[in-house]
Amino acid sequence: MTEALLPYEQGLARFAPGAPNSGSVIDRGIQKLIIAVALGTLAEISFRLQKTRGEQ
Repeated sequence: MTEALLPYEQGLARFAPGAPNSGSVIDRGIQKLIIAVALGTLAEISFRLQKTRGEQ
């Protein structure tokens, strides 16, 4: 039941324009997730460092 809403090619063209297949869409999503987690971690480290430096 992979064609519940649209045929595969039409669904891919509508929801992920320019993507050659659904695997590349998943890969891009995972890359964006990893980048977001890394940036969030760096932001938390920065806030903690500012807080500890401000208290000294």
